[in-house]
This record gives sequence, C-alpha cells and structure tokens, in this order.
Amino acid sequence: GLVSPLTISHQQLQQLAKQIGQEIDRNQSNALANAPTSGTRKVKILYLEGDAFSVGKQGGGNFYLHRLQVCEGRQKVGKQRTKLLHYQEFIDLDREKAFEALENYLGQTYDLRETVIVSNSDEGSGYQKSDFDSLCGEAFCHEHFVDRYHVNKKIKERLKFVPELVKDFQKALYAYASESLVPLYETIESLCETPEELENLHLLQAYINRNWRSLKPFKQRSLLKDFEAVIGTCESHHRLYTYRMKKQGRRWSEAGAQAMVKLLSARRNQNFNAYTDYDFLPEVEVPVYDWHHLFRTYQKPTSEFKKVMKWDYHSLYQAHLGPQELRRSFKI
Repeated sequence: GLVSPLTISHQQLQQLAKQIGQEIDRNQSNALANAPTSGTRKVKILYLEGDAFSVGKQGGGNFYLHRLQVCEGRQKVGKQRTKLLHYQEFIDLDREKAFEALENYLGQTYDLRETVIVSNSDEGSGYQKSDFDSLCGEAFCHEHFVDRYHVNKKIKERLKFVPELVKDFQKALYAYASESLVPLYETIESLCETPEELENLHLLQAYINRNWRSLKPFKQRSLLKDFEAVIGTCESHHRLYTYRMKKQGRRWSEAGAQAMVKLLSARRNQNFNAYTDYDFLPEVEVPVYDWHHLFRTYQKPTSEFKKVMKWDYHSLYQAHLGPQELRRSFKI
C-alpha cells in the first residue's frame, strides 16, 4: 500500500504462496535425492527429534504433519537465550518422506562413523527407537530417549486418582532406581478403589517396563556424560507452524498445507533462495517514482503526517504525485 504502487488480492497472494511452496518442495526433494551421499563433516554428537501435529482439514476432520529436526548442540547468544547449532528441520504430510529427507541430509552432510546420535521422541507410532535406528546408518552409537514432557504427562494421566504420589513416582523414576518403584506400585495398588484405577496403574507399569532402557537419564549413560542434554526442544519448534496454521480455527487443503509448511521450513532453515526458482512467476512492470524524496520529506513525522498514516493513502499519494499521475498509476 504505502510504499508500493502494486495491488494484490488475498486470493492472488494465497495462490502465489502455494506456487512458491510447491516449487520449494519439488526442488528440495530433487536436491536431497540426487546429491552425493558421502558427507565429510565429522562431529562427536548429533541430536535428532521428531513428532507429528494435526491441523484442520477443509470439509471437516484433521490430518497430520510430520516434522523432524537435527542439530549439533547449542550455544549461548544472550543472557537467557540459546540457539541450536547447524539446525535443520524437515516436514511433510508423508512421514516416510520426512524421514527419507532427513536420512539423505545426514548422509550428504556427515561422516557418522565416530558420531553418537541422540534421538528423542514421545514414542508414539512412527517415532519409536526402531524408526530412528533407520536414520543412523554407520553411526558409532545410537542413544534413544522418551521425551520427559510426555512421560510426565503419562504419569499424571494414569495416576490422577492419587495426585499426592505423582511427584514421588517421578522422583523414583528419574533416579532410575527400579527397586524404589516397587513399593510405590504396591502403595498405589492398595489405594485403587475401582477396576478403572487398577487398570490405569497396570497400563502405566507396562509403559514404564516397555520403555525402561529409553528412560535412563542422560548423565547416567557412559557415552553421554561429557555432553549436554540438548533434547526436548521439538514441541517448542512446532509453534512456527501451529501459530500460522491453527489460529482462528483455520482449515487447509492437503496441497495448501504442504506448500505452507515448505515455505515456513525453508525460511527457518535459511535455504529459501537455494530452493526457489522465480522464473515461473509473472513479470510485473513497476513505475519508477522518487521515493527517496518522499521519505526525506517525512523523515520527521508531523502531526499532519501521522493523520495521513492512519490509512489515508490517497491523500499522501496525491500530495506527492498529483491527482492526474495518481489516477493513471494507482487503483485506490
């Protein structure tokens, strides 16, 4: 509006975003599939995380987007801020395509023979240790974790009938002392008053036993004692997508959602230009005006200019271009 002589409808903007997103998707897939698979970068540790989230579907219902991320650690960039090092993420409607993209990236970027890979997930379907094993290739070792946030959520959900024992249970679990859990199981069982409560206890016990090896704390694993636990960041990194795609009850077509997440991930991965070919976009002829003079005139906004800035674009353009020039060049 104020600094551009172009007008574009929201439908045209939506179509343009979809076109660019599809272009990024196509070029990224080709680049990852056809590049050499013998990476040379050597690092001591890599952190992998993955999870899925749902978005509303046009016509009703939901579908899932699958997101994976990888980094080499983190560094401090302020008093209370850190950033992930060599961070990349891969997102797709198809879980297998997201895993394949990450696998190709790892193979093309890293020599993993001396690398410890640390993976973290909620252990949901498609995000179990065996799924991450497929990404590790020739890695020296793979250490898998069940995300602590989801473990705590599971404990609170199953033990909601004895909330006073939840903290004790978490403390014993994260001390990784199975002998300390036995009396807790017995105490909780004695407090069960309904078959449902007893079933919840048994389900929690089965969940803990099934994932016991992946629940071992980071610093208690001999290969990881010299490294920082840079895991548990996956949920917070979903926000770029969920804020954009879930607000105000938004619903998407599958093609529109795929294009949008490819746009957002290219922006976050800082490779937008690498995967974008602007040749398919229509050419637009833009009139040349003395914008420098315009802004020099209003370097120090006056009260009158502030009034103009309240969406009265017509007056501003008329003042500097003249009514005839305005009519010829702008559609306001």
